[in-house]
Amino acid sequence: MPTERLYDVIVVGGGLTGLSAAHQLALAGKQVLVLESGSRVGGRIYSEKLEETIIEHGAQWIAPNHYMVIELANTLGLEIEKRPHSGQNIYIDKGGRKKFFTGLYPNARLGEWLNNRRIFKKLSQRVVTDPDKPWLSDFAEKLDRQRFSQFLRNKSYSTSYFRMISNIFESRHLNGINHVSSLEATTNWHLYQMQEKWTIRGGADQLSKKLAFEVNVQLGERVTQIVQNHVVLEISGGSQVFRAKNVIVTLPPLQAAQIRYEPPAGPSKESLWQSAEPGRIIKSTLIFERPYWRDKGWSGHTFLSDDYLMNYLVDAGCADHQKGVLTAYTIGSRCLKMENLNEQERINTLFLQIRSVLGLAADVALLSGTTHDWKTPPNGPGAYSTFPPGTLTTYGDYVDQNVGPIYWASAEYDHLFRSTMEGAVRSGRRAAEKILGI
Repeated sequence: MPTERLYDVIVVGGGLTGLSAAHQLALAGKQVLVLESGSRVGGRIYSEKLEETIIEHGAQWIAPNHYMVIELANTLGLEIEKRPHSGQNIYIDKGGRKKFFTGLYPNARLGEWLNNRRIFKKLSQRVVTDPDKPWLSDFAEKLDRQRFSQFLRNKSYSTSYFRMISNIFESRHLNGINHVSSLEATTNWHLYQMQEKWTIRGGADQLSKKLAFEVNVQLGERVTQIVQNHVVLEISGGSQVFRAKNVIVTLPPLQAAQIRYEPPAGPSKESLWQSAEPGRIIKSTLIFERPYWRDKGWSGHTFLSDDYLMNYLVDAGCADHQKGVLTAYTIGSRCLKMENLNEQERINTLFLQIRSVLGLAADVALLSGTTHDWKTPPNGPGAYSTFPPGTLTTYGDYVDQNVGPIYWASAEYDHLFRSTMEGAVRSGRRAAEKILGI
């Protein structure tokens, strides 16, 4: 039987999107309940202590233009650590040769300069009229039909340059450039221009934990059905049926599609969900006695060819960490190399590759290591969802369009900061503002 209490809004999902929406509504005086299927809040933010050091299995990085996340952190009394990245970046090609460079992309050789100029000029010329609705731009149809990897290939003068620049693009934005359209890449062009990576001191999960403290959250409630019964919505959770005037579903597209809606969400919304593709990331963290590499002039960023198990290696240690912390990202199809390895084999292989890449001494020992695959249960289909070419121009208007009192929000639904913590906060607040009539 449904509960007697009638909430103004029920939020499905206790990740950063859902908690941001609930917080906004609670500040406006609304009676809000957050239903979370798991045993913790945070969703794709997942911090843990290892070797007395906070490590991040999920979302971690904040850029200087993530204004809403920065504002939220300040409001909640959290400290943002700004990490200097002086020194040289490294790119390692298929032959194992190291290319050292400063700035965002290698630019020392004439061929690199010409290639960069050609690609960046083309991307900069495509000004998106409305970042919240990129599919309305004059050039949208043409760019949305083309995968971003194909755009880079067409603009590259050589295969070696294409391999290098595509890996750096993919690593910087942590998505599969073969899965997103050139329209999405153009809209998100500013994201590729950020080298600075900031973090929340004490762990990114401080955001979700502090937000959850200020709103009503019920764990272990997996929502399977949302039924509109006259002017009241009945939301079926794991143990009971909850009643609300409005509901915001803040699950990623592929998970939102698994809920049964009465009346149905509609063919356009369902087609949008069906078109979404799961993005794959395996995030590995290795901890050392100290950061041996910081006196070697390394910026903390290394990009690697597909000879390696990882696409991207980054110094993830805080300034006050005594321990050295490295995070290795394995992205997209390269995750298939990891699937046949057990946890210890993954860590051992990564350690050997890192020791070679950073030139660590033979007596440098690994204290501990762990990997987290965002495809395995209970994480769902992947670390994020992408909308393949043709999706935005066909279904863009339906991405976060509400159906009566049912609203949808997710980090994937923010076109300007898609699949980032900033996108999660923006999407959650946008759904809350619709309900509030702002």
